[in-house]
Amino acid sequence: MEKNTLNIGVVLVTYNRIEELKKALEKYNNQTYLPHYILIVNNNSTDGTKEFLEEWKNIKTNYEKYVVNLEKNIGGSGGFYTGLEEAKKMNASWIWVADDDAYPQTNAFEELNKLSKEIDFTEFSAICGEIINNGKIDFDHRRRVKKGLFFIKEYNVPKEEYDNKYFNVDLFSYVGTMINKEVLKKCGSTRKDFFIYYDDTEHSYRLRKEKPIICVPEVKINHDTVSDNKITWKTYYGSRNKMIFIREHFPKRYFYFEYIKQFISQNIKIVIKKIIKKQYISNVMNLEGMKDAKRGKTGLHEIYKPGWKYKGEKIK
Repeated sequence: MEKNTLNIGVVLVTYNRIEELKKALEKYNNQTYLPHYILIVNNNSTDGTKEFLEEWKNIKTNYEKYVVNLEKNIGGSGGFYTGLEEAKKMNASWIWVADDDAYPQTNAFEELNKLSKEIDFTEFSAICGEIINNGKIDFDHRRRVKKGLFFIKEYNVPKEEYDNKYFNVDLFSYVGTMINKEVLKKCGSTRKDFFIYYDDTEHSYRLRKEKPIICVPEVKINHDTVSDNKITWKTYYGSRNKMIFIREHFPKRYFYFEYIKQFISQNIKIVIKKIIKKQYISNVMNLEGMKDAKRGKTGLHEIYKPGWKYKGEKIK
């Protein structure tokens, strides 16, 4: 295996997915182009992850290993914030970020190295790979922003552009994205007060303001996930953090137009669902998230947090 000259550090955030983490680490260990280091942020897992990592970091490899065991679960946002802050101090010019269930194909870093010899990577704030979900491209991870007079629209990069060597994006997920450390220092790390959801969207837009972001389709990451459509506490954070993103990065009219539109839409859905006796807690969470965004409230919600499950109780 070729020791890296591109100088990539890897930051992984994990929480209670020890088997996925093991699989991910195997993929990084088998890269045809090795990273300089792997840093794992353990978000206070309770499934044996801490003990596994104690053994893992003592196994000799051709890259450096670091583990940060957090004393409490501070959410994905807090985990990535912690990892990126540590990575700023470490000896790698590029920081690859990913969840524990994202598996780069073994030539992913090699493809990045090849391209770095053709174009000047320092002209970019971040470089993403193509996400494969159950054998197909998952377009949701690489998006652009279009601004109208009173609204903004996020849309996926069209399929045909994935035939190019690379293309520009405005927004990325933390699934297989490599961040320029010098730009990171200027723009700051993840907003840890988001707790979870939309933190990567907000962060990528900040980075994009500094320098362009590109996606390289030859760099592929498998991220096989299935949406089970269950009611989840995370819905609140998606609503709140998206509204905060709009409020803080665009003129005020965008926030208020979106707020009014969603306020009317969510309340209509609640009324209809009450009439047909269908569960409407997700709409309640969306409204609560919007209101908290307007209030400037962030962090962990007192009700909607890890472990919360909908039990069918009435919501006042």
